[in-house]
Amino acid sequence: MILPDAGVYWCGDKSTHRTSTSRVLHTKVHLDVKNIPVLTRYPTIGNSFTHRCNYQEGTDVSAFPKFICKGEDPSKCQPLARSTLPVLNKRFSWTDDRKGSITIQLNKVTTGDKGTYWCGARTKAGSKLFFQKIILNVAPPTTTPSIIPSTSEHSTATSVPSTPSTTAMSQDTSWLTAVIAAVVCVVVLVLVVILVVVYKRFECSNTSTNGDGPDKEAFYDKIQDQHPTYSTVNHPTRVSEDPFYSTVKQH
Repeated sequence: MILPDAGVYWCGDKSTHRTSTSRVLHTKVHLDVKNIPVLTRYPTIGNSFTHRCNYQEGTDVSAFPKFICKGEDPSKCQPLARSTLPVLNKRFSWTDDRKGSITIQLNKVTTGDKGTYWCGARTKAGSKLFFQKIILNVAPPTTTPSIIPSTSEHSTATSVPSTPSTTAMSQDTSWLTAVIAAVVCVVVLVLVVILVVVYKRFECSNTSTNGDGPDKEAFYDKIQDQHPTYSTVNHPTRVSEDPFYSTVKQH
């Protein structure tokens, strides 16, 4: 049934005579087709699934018995639970708050739970008033158990691409070490050259200072040596003059 099917319908009898045809109408039916919300859910196999089925707006069905069924055709769907009967599926449970929603819970979801579900209420006249259409697509379980046996393969696969990066890192480290060593060697060599130059200049300065000292001492020695010679020359002259004057006084 779709929305264009909404309208007024009549139930009656038709009689035909030789000259005329008559119809006798007994019941007038006003058909109101409402747009039923369609929801798609993806529960995981092995887990529990919980869903809330809300009443349709503008309908007071709090006193009506509720139901949940499974099947593509809502008129032929297989009942799973009714408020007037015990739950037919032990893995299936539900609660009706009688205020606006039905809470559905399905324990330990399996692949057989995949399909179309309907939730609704049954009126006093016996007709079904549907609230929601639920499409259940079961999702596979998590891949955590399958990861355990493939751990070694995964680690091996990850170690292979990591080898080039490790080699590149080691090459970069070796290159950096070589550059640092070269810089240190150059600095040490420059320091050695500077020390040698400073030492040479200092040695030359000491040599020039020490060379002036001996020349001056030798010069003073020569002067001192000449002074005694001068005194020796003058001494005989003075001795020769003394006797001369003494002889003159005796005459």
